[in-house]
Amino acid sequence: MTKDEGISLLKGPYGREIGNVASSYTAVIFWTTMAQNADVGHGSIFFLDCGSGSFAVTANHVYEDYVKSKQYEPSLT
Repeated sequence: MTKDEGISLLKGPYGREIGNVASSYTAVIFWTTMAQNADVGHGSIFFLDCGSGSFAVTANHVYEDYVKSKQYEPSLT
């Protein structure tokens, strides 16, 4: 499949269905920090269980933003 064919496929019903499936497994996460003028951090998260218990998965940039916010608001958990 060419790049153009892939783009065309994702623009149609297949792409919408992939989006629906992905969104059914993810959740929005957000946090606020009073030290940063009530700045809101946000991202998406999903959970996996590979046989040893569940764990959360998110993008690295979301995690880095959370860690940065935690520096200003140590009470974030």
